[in-house]
Parts: sequence; structure tokens; C-alpha cells
Amino acid sequence: MDVNESSCVIIPCEFIQKPVQKTIWLKNPEYDSAIGEFVRTIVYDSETSLIDPAFRNRTEYLGNKDGNCTLKINDLQLNDTGNYKFRFKTEREWWISQSNVSITVHGFPKEVQVRFNHTENNEVKENETLTVTCEVKHSHPNVIFYIFMRNEEDLQNGSSSEFVISKVSENDAGEYSCKACNKIGSTMSPKLKLDVQYPPKEMEINSIEDKDNLKEGQSVTFNCNFQRSNPTVTKYVWYKNGIAVSNENMEKLTIKNISYTSDKGKIECEAHNKIGGTRSKQLTLNVMYGPTETYIEANVKTNQVKVGRNIVLECRTSSNPASHFTWHKNDSGGWKQQEPVGYQLTFQQITISNGGYFFCTAENDINSANSSIFHLDVLYPPTTPKMTFENNAREGFQAFIECQVESNPPAQLSISHIDKKSRDVKMMQDTNALKMCFMNLTSKDAGQYLCTADNTEGKSETKGDFIVKYSPKDVSLTILTSRVIENKPVKLVCDSVAYPPSSRYSWFKEQGDSQHKVGDNKELFFSSVSIQDSGQYFCTADNSMGQGHSKTSYLDVLYQPKKVRVLHNIGRSGVKQGDTIVLSCSCVSNPPANVYMWHKITENDMNSIVDNEQNITIHDFSVQHEGYYYCTAHNIVASESSQQISLFLFNWGALKIIASALMMLLFVSVLVIVIFMYRPSPQKRIGNEPDVVYSTVVNSGCDEQARELNENLHSNVKKKPTYDNDTLNYVSLPFHREHKEKEELPGKKEDNNHNSLGSPSNIYSKLQKPLKDKQKDKSDYENVKMPLQACQEKPTEHDGAARASEDLHYSTVTSYRTKKQNLEWESESSSEDESKKTVYSAVRL
Repeated sequence: MDVNESSCVIIPCEFIQKPVQKTIWLKNPEYDSAIGEFVRTIVYDSETSLIDPAFRNRTEYLGNKDGNCTLKINDLQLNDTGNYKFRFKTEREWWISQSNVSITVHGFPKEVQVRFNHTENNEVKENETLTVTCEVKHSHPNVIFYIFMRNEEDLQNGSSSEFVISKVSENDAGEYSCKACNKIGSTMSPKLKLDVQYPPKEMEINSIEDKDNLKEGQSVTFNCNFQRSNPTVTKYVWYKNGIAVSNENMEKLTIKNISYTSDKGKIECEAHNKIGGTRSKQLTLNVMYGPTETYIEANVKTNQVKVGRNIVLECRTSSNPASHFTWHKNDSGGWKQQEPVGYQLTFQQITISNGGYFFCTAENDINSANSSIFHLDVLYPPTTPKMTFENNAREGFQAFIECQVESNPPAQLSISHIDKKSRDVKMMQDTNALKMCFMNLTSKDAGQYLCTADNTEGKSETKGDFIVKYSPKDVSLTILTSRVIENKPVKLVCDSVAYPPSSRYSWFKEQGDSQHKVGDNKELFFSSVSIQDSGQYFCTADNSMGQGHSKTSYLDVLYQPKKVRVLHNIGRSGVKQGDTIVLSCSCVSNPPANVYMWHKITENDMNSIVDNEQNITIHDFSVQHEGYYYCTAHNIVASESSQQISLFLFNWGALKIIASALMMLLFVSVLVIVIFMYRPSPQKRIGNEPDVVYSTVVNSGCDEQARELNENLHSNVKKKPTYDNDTLNYVSLPFHREHKEKEELPGKKEDNNHNSLGSPSNIYSKLQKPLKDKQKDKSDYENVKMPLQACQEKPTEHDGAARASEDLHYSTVTSYRTKKQNLEWESESSSEDESKKTVYSAVRL
């Protein structure tokens, strides 16, 4: 409820009818659990003696004890604003209303007063801070506007209840009042007088005599005057040159027989009251004399000034009449007069060259005087450091790095390596100079160095390169190709760290205990690298200081499988029904072959893969196994195939025919030899006959091939085949046609006309050495396909001639054709030898 001051208000109230013994109205009740009771103001109580004095005789209970609890409050006051609750008591317990009734009483501001804070007797000293407060004891609604007045003139209007004078002056004295306003109206406070106290004002020294032209021997009287003071002046003090000259409380000062030496200077007077004293302006006694106490004064507190500042030097002196001035500076060991002439010497944005030592001269008609020397010390940051390096710094010798600057004050210098921490070296310090000394120089000391100069005015730095000469180090050999493959280009690079840079490079290849030079450039280039280029390499780098060596690096040349051939365990008698045939794929490669493939070609030219292992074993050989076999070896570079090997069952009928043919061949050979022995030019005639063959049968069989096979096989064959030297052996001697045979490709079937037993180019002969007694009934036969590269070395002509007398037998050679059959005992054909017109084959018995 909103009500006005001095009016009345009725608070309607009801409660459920109960047997009630006591009724109470409370203002602003708050329950205190500690005491178990409400802290409150009793507005009404059926026991009237308990009613609060502020509400006594102003409240009426209009209700009863049967359900009506209405209350009336008369003559409302501003402090009646609050929350009201009804409470009653039954026979057993107390009850209180859950909700409350809020009453707000509105009225004019009450008891408005103006106050001066922190004052005594409303007195305030000049220059103090004063706060004027408008105090309102009661106001509902609240005061929203204040008006402060001095001598009935408005000073401040606003919502603030305070008016602050930050620095009180004598003009702030007067009668102050304030007006407090709310929505109902306004109330004016009583007036309050403020007394502002201050020391004497507008001090002045007066004299009857002409104080501007005093001469020595005269007398003069000075008066100390002031314009106003609150409170009144109670004391006077006179000063000469800042020193009190009279202890008497005298308004006047008389100087008799004035003298320059004793009375020169400035006089002042000071008047005092209880607030304080005020000193007059200085009065200079104008006593005629020559310049004295001449000195230089600068517009800075110290003689040290920063470069770039505006500096003014003034020549101060005491003289009468006035003096004129000249300036002097110590420059290049002598004093020189400066321009312009005057009591001031000004430097606009002073520079380093403006600094130095100065004095001034003051002169009038009476005399002249010089000032003391003034040092104008110009401070400036370090200039860009100048770095000096040893001209010919060499590893292992002494060297230095020096850094110099110009600065004022002197700079702190440091020299450091930019890329790494400098090692401990000897440092020699001087004013604005620092030298770093290396007693035993190393290549690691080379590089870029930083010289830093620092003083109070700033910082400067510079960088410089320190060059150290040293022989090549960290010589390295780099193979630029990650995988070196035969017949591909390869580049090797030799790098080094040296100064001066390496001017000559050399390449070497290690061969056993020796080293062979293979190159003279920074790069070693193979346009088409070969297997023979594999090996250990190193390089050297040279400069004017010496030589450095790299570590050896192995050049590993990778190549595809080569010399791919088939090794087997087939004996002289050929392949028989039920044999166990072991085939091994042999090759040379880098890296080693890791994949093998076996192919079989039938007589119908059907090619099929039969296995993917390096070794294969054919158990219980039969007709279904017949065919031409070859293998293919693979590695990461490429693949290569072997020559074909024919596996067919041996034909014994053909063997008898061959034996007969050999006998006929032996007969024909003997006959031919006899004929040639009696001809005039046997060698020439032999060379002109392409069908003559000289052959020596070597009775070594394929023992060497068997040994090689057993070393390469990883199979179940435990024993290599051996053959009796006296058993029958057969040899197939190829006779070449006039035209050149085409070369076979790997993996292709061999030419039947060239390699088959029944081809027209094959001649069969029977060769027999003289029989021993125990061997009269035995004959040796050998079936040989020339050349047998895997089993035997190719004999030289010299070896054949040496054995001709005892081992060489000539046999009759006849051309014998049988049905198609091929007995391959070796993995490689001899197409190169077969291309010749005449074949020389040693057949040793």
C-alpha cells in the first residue's frame, strides 16, 4: 500500500475461526532460530502495554477473536513504512499469517541540514578540500534532487547529496544551504556560514629611495606591505639572499652605508598569521659593480645529455651594469670562441660533435669574469660495430677477431658464434673494444660471428664471416642411384667440407691389396655400368691446405640371371624306362634368383609349366615324361631362360646301327690318313675339305659334370653315377653345312637337324684303342655332342698335338642317318663352335 504522511490506513484481515486467546500485529518480523522467537516491532497487542511506543495510541484493532483481524493505523509517519503480519495464539500454539502487508508512507523530506565535513567551527584553510553534504533524516519517497547554494546563489543541482570543492579559495567563503526534493515536495535546510582562512596576500617591498640605482655608501629603508590576510598578520621576517637578517618583528628594514660586498644580492620580506607566511618577490639591490659569481647553467639537470635533444647553455653572472657575454670551447687542444655572442648558447638536436668543454666570459664597464668550465657530455648509443678478422687464419694456428665501436658511455661488447656456442677462448677487453683470441684454431671456429654493443642509450650489432682455411674434412662418397643395375647409368659423387673449397678430386677402386685410380672429377659416372665395375671405391678431395679421404663404399651392381643352364644326372647310357631324373637350374645373378620356373615342350610343340622350384625330380621316367625341358630364373632385375634339354627313352636298335657306323668310320678314317700321308700338301688339302674331322676321344666321361650337379642339387639323389672307362661310349660329331645355322633362343626347341642322332650332319665312327690282354673282347664307345662346356674345358691345339703320337687315332667317318632321336647330355649348345667350317675335336682313349 502507498499512503501519504499524516493520513490513516486500514489493513483488512481475516482468519479461520478458532478459539483465540490473544491477537498481535507485527512490523518487519524475522524469526530467530537461536531464541525460537520473532524479532519484531509490536504494532498492536491485546495487551496494550506491549505495543511499541512509536505506535501506541495510533493503532486500533477493528477485528475480533472470531475471524476478523482488521487493523487501523492513524497519523502515519515516514518510518511506518514496512511489512506487517498478523499473529494470534490458541490454547496450545501460536499462528502467524503466511503473507504480509507492505505499507509505504510518502511525505516531504524531514530534518534537512547542510554540513561541512572535516571542519572545526566551520573554518577551512585555503587550498584544502571541502565536502558540503545535504543531510535528510526522513524522506518517503526518497530524495531525487538536491540543490546547493552559497549566499543564496545556486552552486550545484543534481542527484548527488554532496558538493565537493577540491581546492578551497578565499572566494569560497559565505553562507551555504541546500534543498532536498522528492516526488511530494522539497525542504530547505538552514544556512551555515563557511570561514575560509589564508595567509597574507600580494606581498610587496617598497622603498623611498631609488632602489634601482644604489651606489655603495648610501642608506636605504624598505617597507613590507600586503593587501589582505585572514586572520591578521602577527609577524614579519626579512631575508637577504635567502637568509634571515632580522629577528625582530619589524615591518621596515633599514640598510645603512650599503656595500656591494656585504649587501649585494636579493632581499625579501615575509608576513605571517596563524595560517602561515607569505614571502614577497625578491628585490635585487642595484649596487653598481663588475661581474661576479659567473657560471654556466644548462636547461637539463645534469651535464649528461642524450644525442638529439635541444640544449641551451646560459652564462649566469652578477654585475651592474649588465654584462655582455662570449663563449669558448676546447676544440683540438685549444680554446676557440663560439658564435653567436650572447648569454645563451643553443644546440638544436645536439650531435656528438657538439659535446665538449665550455666556459663563458661576462664583461661590463667595470670589470669582466670567466665562468668555471662546463663539460657538456653528449650520450649516444653505440655506432655500428667494426669487426676485424685475421687475414690468413689457418687451422692449428693462432688467430683473433676484434670488435670496435664508438659510444658514450662506453659500451659492453660481446662476440659470439651465431650457429653454435663459442668455445672457451681468451677475451681481451678495452674501452669500446673487444678482442677474441684463438690459441689453436679449428675448422669449427669458422662461421658467422655476431658482435653486440650495448650501453644505456641503445644497442647495436653487426655480423661478420670468419674464414678459417683447412684441409678437406668429412669427405663422403654418395651413390646417387638407390639400385645399381647392369647396363644402366650410375653416378657417384664425392663431397667434402673444406676451405678453400676442394679443387681436385680423385677416385680409386680397391682390387685386393692394391688401389687403382679410376677418375679425376667430383663425380664418377658410369654410362653403362657392368659387373666388372662392382667393388670397393673411395675418393679423395684436395685443396691448398691438404687432402681428405672418404670411407670406402661398395658399388653393388645388380644383374639379371646369366649362364642359365640345366644340370642333370643322366649317364652315358641315356634315359631308360624307370630312371629317376634330377634336374637343377643353375645360374649366376645378383641378387640371387628367387623364382624358378620349369617348362616342358612336347613333340607337338605344347609348352607347359611343370614346377616352380630350383630342382625337380622325375621318378620312374616313362614315355609320358618325354619332351624338351628348360628352366627360367628370375630376380628383381629380370629373368633368363636356359637352353632346352631333351629327355627321351634310349633306342637300343639305333645303338647297334651306330656301332656299325663307327666301325665303318674308323676304316674310312684310316684310309683317308694313308692317302693324305702321300700327298704333297696335306695341310692345304685338309684346309680345303670341310668334311674332314680330327678327333680325340677323352675317356673322362661326365664325371666333372656329375660333380657340379651334386654340388648344386638339394635332392634325394645320394650317389652320383659312375661309369667304367672300358664300357662302350658313343660320340656324336657334328659336320657343318655350308650355310650358317641360326642361333637358338632360350626356351626354344633345339633344331632336330642339328642335334638329333639321325640328322644328316652327324657322322658316327667307331674308335678303339689297342686292346690289352684282358680287354681283347671289349670295345669302348662314346656318344658325344660337341662341345660339352659344362663337363669339360675346350682343349687347345697344343694339347692335341702333344698327345697325337700316343692318343690320336683316326677313324673312318661315315654319315649315318637313323630315326629321330636326341640324347642331350649338356645344358648348353655350342652354336659358336658349330658355325665354323672345320671342327677339331680331341677324342682321347
